[in-house]
Formats: sequence, C-alpha cells, structure tokens
Amino acid sequence: MHFLPKYPFRRQQRRELQAIWEKISNQEYHKAFRLCQNIRKKRNLATNSEILYAGCCSLFGMGHIHQAEEWVKEYGETVKYAPSWLYLEAYRELHQGHTEKALLYWTDILQKDPSQTFADALIVRLKEDESKIHKDLKNPSSFRSYVPYSFLEDKLKPIRRNRRKLYPPYLNLAKNTVKKKREPWLRFFYGLLFLSLLGIISSLSLIFRSNLSSFHPTLLLSKLLDGTKNKDIFPEIPFSGDIIPKEDYQNEIPRFLYSSKKELMEDYLRAKLLAREGKVNQARYLLGRIEISNANFQVKERILIFRSLIPMIPFHKFHDPVDPHQLYQEPYLYRGAQILWMGKFLSKKGILYFYPIHRDQGEPLVWKVLVEIAPLQKDSYCKKKVSEKLCGIFIGIERDMLKIKARNRPSSY
Repeated sequence: MHFLPKYPFRRQQRRELQAIWEKISNQEYHKAFRLCQNIRKKRNLATNSEILYAGCCSLFGMGHIHQAEEWVKEYGETVKYAPSWLYLEAYRELHQGHTEKALLYWTDILQKDPSQTFADALIVRLKEDESKIHKDLKNPSSFRSYVPYSFLEDKLKPIRRNRRKLYPPYLNLAKNTVKKKREPWLRFFYGLLFLSLLGIISSLSLIFRSNLSSFHPTLLLSKLLDGTKNKDIFPEIPFSGDIIPKEDYQNEIPRFLYSSKKELMEDYLRAKLLAREGKVNQARYLLGRIEISNANFQVKERILIFRSLIPMIPFHKFHDPVDPHQLYQEPYLYRGAQILWMGKFLSKKGILYFYPIHRDQGEPLVWKVLVEIAPLQKDSYCKKKVSEKLCGIFIGIERDMLKIKARNRPSSY
C-alpha cells in the first residue's frame, strides 16, 4: 500500500518539466521556450520555479540575453535569490562585459553553499584565461558551461515513496513496546532537570529580547573591530598580487598606474590602517583607486572581499566626513560611503529630497540630494525624527542628483 502524494498536481508538473528538459537536451531551445511560455501564461503568478529556470536556459541557448532579464528577475523573486539565481545573473553580467561582477556572484555562491564546485571551477577558468570566456560567449549554446543543469536534473530523479509496513496480528515483529517502570527518585530527578532547563531558556530569551533593539550586523562588526587590537579581520594582499606593466595594455590604459608592487602594497596597507581607525570613507577611496589601477586580477578580487568587510561606524562615533562635491567628482571611488550632513528635508510629489548645506570659504553652498528611505526598523545608528540631519549611505548618481539610502527619517515624513 502506497502513501498518496502530498500535492496531487506534482505529477503533471513533472511531465511538463520532462518534456521541456528533452527539448533543451536536444538543443531545441525555441520549442522548449514555447512550452515554458505557454505554462507561464496558463498559471500566471503560480509558475513553478523550475519552469522559470528552464525558460531562462532556453533564452540563453537562443542568444536572447536581454529578453531573459524579465524571466531571471521573476525566478529570483520566486526562489528568494538562491545560488541558482546567482548563476543566471553572473552569465548576464559576462555578456555585458562585467567580469568583476560575475566573479562577485560566483564568490557569493561559494559563501552561501560551499558544495557548489561548479562555481569554483568558473572562478579558476576566469583566473587562468579570461579571453577564452569571451570567445565562449560568442556561441549561445556554450551557456551550458556557465549555467548548471543540476537544478533541473535533481527534480527529474525518480521519487521514492514510503511503503507502509503491514504485519499480520499474530506476528510480533515490532519492537518491544512494554514500558519499563522507573523508580520514583528517577522521575523526580528528570522533572527537576526539565524545570531547570526551562528556567535557563526563559532567562536567555528575556536577555535576548532586551538586546534585540540595539542589535545590527554591521554594528556588531564595528564593536568586534574596536575590541580586536591584535586581530585583523581584513584580508592580506595575495602572494601572487602584482602590477601589470603599462606596455602590456593594448587598448585602454588604467587611470591610476603603480610603478612597483611595493607602492601598491603601501596603498593597500594604508587602506587597512584607515579602516581599523574608523576612517571608512578614506579607506573606500583608496580601494577604489586600486580597482581602476594596473593591479592584477588577484589583487582586485581581494579588494572585493575587503570592501564587503568594511563595517558601518555608529554615527555618534563617526569622524570621517565627505562633502557632496567629492561624491559628484568621484562617485565610483566613494561608492558605499557613509555620510552625515546638516540640512533640510523636502517632499515633492511623493519623492523625498534633502538639501545639505556645505560651507566653502565662508559661503553656504546648497546641494539637491535624492533620498531613498530604508524600511521601518529599529536603528541604533542615529535618532529618529531629526529633520536637520541626514545619516545614510551613498548609492550613486541618479538624474544628476546624489542618491542616498537614509538611516533616519524626518519628523514630517
């Protein structure tokens, strides 16, 4: 006797996915995409994640990278941006010429799931010969070398159903079910142990709730940074890190050039020292210079890890200001910079703006800043309802305005 399946429609989905998988395996990507498109129209918002993944693979196989953007976005929302979605995004970034972003996605996959050896192999391939990857991208069917099929193949494996074991009543094949009588003192001991454990758990939960309001991951990292005088959380420069001579560049020469590896290491160590001292904006600026310099691939890969480890400094301890003019001049070098400005908030047509006042030689200069308000949450970085202060993170430039992700809200918003 078999158990009934938990979801009755799973068998139909399995047949549909099997048909699509056969088309993809035979490189009939047009037919496979047509099947995925029909299923998506029929089910609307209830499309299975495997169907969306197969649709992305079909579009990649046809060479329609831009048309796949909508499918990749919907798949990411369905699977909550799992490692399978990161493979799709990395392949799109490769076609746009952003190999550094693709590397960042593959590194993120290994951090989330170290068993993903497919991503490890892609990182090695990028390090060994980047030109081979550019050659592969010219052939649409080569996407199979960068997007794994395992997320589809695992769903097509045969399902083993549990069988209910039925024995005749005259066969005593089950385990002995006779409960042994326990001594009274043993029962008392177990009861006392249970009550003591319950008391410990309840007291820990009360302590956790009291400290939950002041908890934030980046704040915790900054506290750890303050308490580790002898320890260093920032990575060292790789042993294979070096510079690329100016003569080796055929087309575009980098903006910043280092004359020797020693000069490069001095800037890297200076960035580490600044980050440890809490001068995070100056550290980001130095790291940005190295990113667009003649440093080799191994150094730039380590810079990405370094950037992700730079903590958010609590605003009452923040002492590394950056003015709007600097952000306008170097938006790439200062990306992710922490800001604390004085000014006024103003709301127009549902969009929030901020006008910081920066004094230059005694005369006030007013800048217009587009503010993106973060979701409501308990924030320990700065006080709420402060209309004269803007605490936040610099995202970039949009519509010729600085875009800031705010950590505080005006009182009237």
